[in-house]
Amino acid sequence: MDLNKRANEMNDFFNKVVDIDYDERHLKLIEAKEKIIDFLPKNMEKVIDLGAGTGLQLIKLYKEYPNVHTTAIDISDGMLKKLEERHISDNITIVNKSFFDYDFGNDIDAVISSQALHHFESNDKLTLYKKVYECLKKDGVFVNEDYFAENEETEKQLFEDYYNLVRGEGKHYDTPLTIEHETEILKEVGFSSVETCITDNYKIIIAKK
Repeated sequence: MDLNKRANEMNDFFNKVVDIDYDERHLKLIEAKEKIIDFLPKNMEKVIDLGAGTGLQLIKLYKEYPNVHTTAIDISDGMLKKLEERHISDNITIVNKSFFDYDFGNDIDAVISSQALHHFESNDKLTLYKKVYECLKKDGVFVNEDYFAENEETEKQLFEDYYNLVRGEGKHYDTPLTIEHETEILKEVGFSSVETCITDNYKIIIAKK
């Protein structure tokens, strides 16, 4: 996948929808976004949020962990402007970059993501999840709440639709992997434990270093 092209596509799309109905649609997922917090280390100091968006998932995080420092990364400057306007905490560093271009460091307690990583193919996720694994402390955790393909056939079809532009140029395409494929990649990069929390309302993968 051409990551520069994909980044531009996502930046354009999310900058368009942020002032239309983004928060309205994502508030319907607030139970899932808030559930992420239940899987985080109790004594954590540093968190990275991949695809922070407008920060809905950070509201509960700062109610539970007011002193934690979060690096909020998103490709969309429009989304991050909305996050900044929320004034959730002074302990949030906003980063307007691609996940693939930013140095995560090596002293992070937790990496979280909500509805943001279903835009990349397996090889790209292998690269990204290596970065996530390497940035985490010894007992660190990666918690990903997302949209996943129901089966391999659906996964394959969604990628074909994207590459063939079946809905036309400039349209938004989701390209989720199955939970099974996500799990395989996470184990390949070194995570010792990969579990899932699945209900009718959300699907969350919890990977522990």
